[in-house]
Amino acid sequence: MHSYDNPRIFHIATHGFYAKTEGADSQKELTENEAMMAENPLMKSGLLLRGGGDILAKTKYNYNIDNGVLTAYEAMSLNLDKTDLVVLSACETGLGEIANGEGVYGLQRAFFVAGAKVLIMSMFKVDDDATQKLILNFYKKWLTTDNMRQSFVDAKKEIRVEYPDPINWGAFMMIGLD
Repeated sequence: MHSYDNPRIFHIATHGFYAKTEGADSQKELTENEAMMAENPLMKSGLLLRGGGDILAKTKYNYNIDNGVLTAYEAMSLNLDKTDLVVLSACETGLGEIANGEGVYGLQRAFFVAGAKVLIMSMFKVDDDATQKLILNFYKKWLTTDNMRQSFVDAKKEIRVEYPDPINWGAFMMIGLD
């Protein structure tokens, strides 16, 4: 087993993206393979890693042409069966496409398919300072109490004192079973 398989906590602080479906006119010149990827909701959301910006500049459809973007499609194949918590400290990581009968696609679904038990993610753009304070406070509380959900609730309550505007803390949600 590799050391990156099944971490107890998988924490990524980076930029997330969700590519909305473009109109049919913009897809006329695509190859068949590109057209299939453009329609796959699991290829439309991901996390930007080192070199990710270069890939986004090269393509609107095949984010797997090189390393630098972890798509939801790739995240599904991670080995997270023993992972208690995935923290996606990136903008808009909770977004995904609604499909009939399928609920929300995207990173959220991908990390659960990979085996994660609980996810903390953001639903819109977040303030870096408020995010850092919220997440650090959450970890401190969780390490002290061993109660993940209550630690998250309490950390959010405390960050509201310094940052009363919900734009600073309201983006983060915890979903899953703990």
